[in-house]
Amino acid sequence: TRAILPMAHLTDHPALAEELMNMNYKPGKKLDKLLVLEKARKRPRGSISGNKLTAQDREITPMIVSLKPRLILEAESGRLPSSLSTVHEERIVTGYVSKLGPLGVFVKFLNGLTALAPRANISDEWVSDPRQHFTVGQTVQAHVIHVNHKLNKFIVSLKASVLNNPKPADQLFLRSFLAEQESIAKAKAKRNKKRDNASPAGEVTWNIGQVCTATVLQLK
Repeated sequence: TRAILPMAHLTDHPALAEELMNMNYKPGKKLDKLLVLEKARKRPRGSISGNKLTAQDREITPMIVSLKPRLILEAESGRLPSSLSTVHEERIVTGYVSKLGPLGVFVKFLNGLTALAPRANISDEWVSDPRQHFTVGQTVQAHVIHVNHKLNKFIVSLKASVLNNPKPADQLFLRSFLAEQESIAKAKAKRNKKRDNASPAGEVTWNIGQVCTATVLQLK
């Protein structure tokens, strides 16, 4: 089965995502612990006239997966919502930003389940542009304000004043940040070492002051 792992889902820390992808990932790398966010599904291909769709009229959207440690922790603990029936008011839930717009911040969970954090509820201070505070793919915690089962939607708040972050999640957040920074540093050092020790032709290069070994080839 093929799946897509978006760059933003490599980490809980958006500032590290691009470096992690460039330094730590390449074709053939094995990923041991992935969270399935959305299953592959069929959807209409372009504009279709009439009401009947054939197999040729549909395209398959691939499975979406994540490596975000915080989402994986919540899923393993059974706290990551997958349907509206698993959402309850006054609960704190963990998700990720899927869209930013004039209405506010859209927060996504498992199986495409999405909530809206209106602009008035994304910060303790008034925010005119959500993009100044959030990025798409960012891991967030949200306080469930209202669940409307008739309209199949729910409203959340991202205000720090209403969030009481669980300590294990906070510790995981810090540990993952330090571990990812260390892995990036190690990958950079390894890449730089290879680059410094070999010329474009594959020959070994030397640095002033470097201590090395040699073999005597000729006496003159």
